Amino acid sequence: MSQGIVDRLSPDPLPAVVPSDASRSPVDAVARREELLLKLIAFVATPLFALVCFVKYLPDYAMIKPMPIALSDYAVYWQQMTDIEPFRARFASNYLIYYVAKGIESVIHIPADPRIHPLRLSAAAVTTVCLWLVTVPLLLDRARRWDWRIFYTALLITTFVSLYQFQSGDFPSLVFVSAGLVLLLNKRTWAAMVALLVCGLFRESNIHIAWFAVSMLVIPQLSVGIGWAAAYVVAFFAEWWFIRKVIFHVGGNDIAYVIRVNLTSPTAWTVVALVLCMAGVAYVVVAARRARAADHDPLDTFFMIQIGMVPVWLAFYLLAGSNWTEFRVQLPTLLPLMYALALRPGSFGSITRPAAHPSPG
Repeated sequence: MSQGIVDRLSPDPLPAVVPSDASRSPVDAVARREELLLKLIAFVATPLFALVCFVKYLPDYAMIKPMPIALSDYAVYWQQMTDIEPFRARFASNYLIYYVAKGIESVIHIPADPRIHPLRLSAAAVTTVCLWLVTVPLLLDRARRWDWRIFYTALLITTFVSLYQFQSGDFPSLVFVSAGLVLLLNKRTWAAMVALLVCGLFRESNIHIAWFAVSMLVIPQLSVGIGWAAAYVVAFFAEWWFIRKVIFHVGGNDIAYVIRVNLTSPTAWTVVALVLCMAGVAYVVVAARRARAADHDPLDTFFMIQIGMVPVWLAFYLLAGSNWTEFRVQLPTLLPLMYALALRPGSFGSITRPAAHPSPG
């Protein structure tokens, strides 16, 4: 047989046949688009989740007879947002819920069923968008340091527990706490300052952004410097004082009374136990990840600090006059724990360091 004929012969008598796109099964098509499909399903399911909470399961904390339920009456809504001192200073969230409700009202008017009052639908819509925005820093992370599926599952679980009681500033402020955390991890110091200041217009949760910067001082790879850490702390207290004392003249709570009520409340201790259980889950995950790693990841050191701070934040909010029975208050405390659960092992090496900004002052 001539060499030319040999060259024309296939070395494989039964060469593999590459299937055409038309012959591929639907299962193969789903497998190729798994990540995108999961994100779309989570995107669509989130407003349904919020509607179930607000229309069916959410009891209004201000349902004191003969007062109408809070999220079904504009007058009651504004009475609560202006007469109750802690909420009056959170003006950005109060107006956000109100104007979104007015936009919804322009389309559906005010239905006879109070469960679908525009205020209630507004709260569901704002909560939905905020849950998406809280997750945006993970979805946009090109280094893929985070498993968004774990994070979003933890976020929805904590949201579901939180929504037995709703306050307008809880989830908008959580958006900026989430953004501030990721910005600090990437040393985007000026952007983190903006997140802190905007967050303070919705709720005083921006103290957690300042704390993140302070806690990073003991981790050289993450530290933004003592100058920036001090700047965040000063910015928090300055904004808190100006909004609460200068603009709205908000007084203090009867802290002794609040402490007595919490310490004798079975519901309060149940919430504390649940928060500690969540901290325990995060501790086990982070400790196991550290034990398997050849070198300690600075991010896991940061998360260990946040886990250790959970009892401190519980005590802090109690002494500040908050109610332990309100699980929603602990959302910013639990947020870094969600990030801890979602961290992929060995992610720190993929962080691209931007040029350090000069320290203020």
